[in-house]
Order: sequence, then structure tokens, then C-alpha cells
Amino acid sequence: MAGLRLTVCLPAQAHADLDTALARALEPFHIDCEAVDRAMWDWWAVRGGSDQSGFRILPGCENDARLIHDAAAYDGQSLPSKPGWCAGGPRGLLDFDGPRIAARAWAESAWDIWHRLAAQYPAYLPFEVFQERHGAVVVHSEPWERACADYAAQPLLRAATTYREADAPLHFAERVDMLGRPDRYFARSREEFAQYVGDDAIRLTDLLTLDGWWIEENGTATHATCENATTCEHRSELSDRPADNRTHMESLPDDVLLVRVKCHV
Repeated sequence: MAGLRLTVCLPAQAHADLDTALARALEPFHIDCEAVDRAMWDWWAVRGGSDQSGFRILPGCENDARLIHDAAAYDGQSLPSKPGWCAGGPRGLLDFDGPRIAARAWAESAWDIWHRLAAQYPAYLPFEVFQERHGAVVVHSEPWERACADYAAQPLLRAATTYREADAPLHFAERVDMLGRPDRYFARSREEFAQYVGDDAIRLTDLLTLDGWWIEENGTATHATCENATTCEHRSELSDRPADNRTHMESLPDDVLLVRVKCHV
């Protein structure tokens, strides 16, 4: 069993009895439903503000009563939202542009620093070079660990993952280290990298639409009233729908509620 994050879209009037509205929207996808393809969850709760997995609040709207915050933990403990974060609310109160703009600015600065460093040090070599050099086939074997050590010891990687100059974007060194394979990211053009990081600033989750489609991150879609994709009578309704869940969320009217839910599956 595992967990997933889901964004549930609800009409504005659902705010009056949010728990009931969420329960009704989610019920067709309970693990005990008769349609195997719809069995998505066995437990759910509103989550996102306390662990920053939800939405950023549009500046100036932090005290709006229509914002939605996390339900209490299973033991009754309250889970207050982090400053500037919430688990949902009307789409018009949620900040999509701010995080994306900030992320793009970070990416452009990071791209500049990486390529400036790249001009000062020997050429970066991908991990496969060291894997082949050491005959590293089995993960966590001695040859694998030697390959990892030699890969990480490359002057460019060491310079980037220890970079502490005043012009470094926030947590530059740590984030380059977390990329794992920075060549796969910084090899893109500056604009492509900024676009990738900017889009990633808006968390991608499964999406439950107003009209009953559960759309997974990979685009797989299941309708609340159909047993499987083969017999689904609603498939044609997806033809005009954006393929990206982020795009769909941002295209909704300002009063539509977006609620981030944690599901156990």
C-alpha cells in the first residue's frame, strides 16, 4: 500500500459542507467499488498546508475565510498551515504565477553559474563512463561505490555542489547535488531549463475534475460512472481537455474550489 496526492475540483457552493462534498466526489473511487479500474483509495484526508504539499496563497489573501486548511491528524492533533500555504480554496486565491516566476528566476541564475563553472573546469563526464571504467553492474557493490566516488569527485561537480558565492541562488549547491544527473538538466538551453523548473514549481498530482474524471499524473483517466476505459461512454469528453493536470487546474474559473487530498491506496 502507498499514498498519493490528489487535487479535487469542486463547485464554489461545496465550501458550505466541504467534507460531504469531498466524500461524494471521492466515493466512486473507493477501493471497495465494483469497478477494479476505479479502486483508487481506502483512506483520505485534506492535506497540503502543514507539509507545503498544497498551494501557495496569493499575496494579500492569507486571511481569507474561504481558504482550506489541513484536517486534524488521526490522533486529533491540529496541523496548522505553514505561512503562505494552504490545502486549497477558490482557484482565484491560489498563487500559481508567483512560485513559477520565482522558480524561473532561480533556474536562469543556476544555469548561468553552472555554465560559467563548466568553462573553468575539465569537461563533465556522465556516470556511465565511470560505471564502465569500474565494471560497475551491481548496485551498492564495491565497483559501484568506486564508480560513484569517482563520478562525484569530478572538479566541475565538486565546484558546483560546494558553491557558496554571494551570487548563488538559494540552496544552489544543495539543489545541484539533488539533481543527481545535472548534465541532463543543464544540457538544455537556458530557456528550456527555466521552463522545466518553472512548471515543476506547481506540484503535479492526480486530478479529480468537476465532471468526475480521475486523471492520474501520467494522463490515465477513469470516469466516476464507468467500469473501465474500454467500455467508458465518456471518452470523447476528454478530447478538448488539456492533457496536463496543471494546465487544467489553472484554466478553471476563479470560484472553483481546488482541494489537495492525501489518499492511502
